Amino acid sequence: MKRTPTAITACLFIAAMAAGTASASPVDEPRRADVALVAAPSAVEFPAQGGNGQVRLNYYNPGNVTKEGATISAEIPAGLTVRATAAPGWQCHIDEWPALICNTATALAPGQSTYPVEVELRADAPLTTRIEFGTLGFYRDPTENPADNYSTVTVTAG
Repeated sequence: MKRTPTAITACLFIAAMAAGTASASPVDEPRRADVALVAAPSAVEFPAQGGNGQVRLNYYNPGNVTKEGATISAEIPAGLTVRATAAPGWQCHIDEWPALICNTATALAPGQSTYPVEVELRADAPLTTRIEFGTLGFYRDPTENPADNYSTVTVTAG
């Protein structure tokens, strides 16, 4: 068999692909499902017994495929009272765990974000705690970046 430079180049490219050192094309970005959650601000202070703090949950899609539906949840620390104002497309409730659960069936295209969920925090006595909000309840793509699926807020009621 006569070996041409093109055939040798093709063999080298196939070997590099198998070794993971080459990509099929620089323009062919792999399909990547991803969502991200940011709770802002990351620290909330308010007076205990009558004061309250506000947190905004921003849910968005930094991936390159559409995501349909999601759940945001957070275990509610002892001594903290939480009330969520559901944004359009979201339904929120407090379960017996106790935990805040917010669900949406909204399809989120790449680069889009949903309306933020507003969360009100109250405490009847002084406390300092952390509340971690996380995204759950949908198919997890193995290429997804799990680091941006959680957001923690430090709460101080004094």
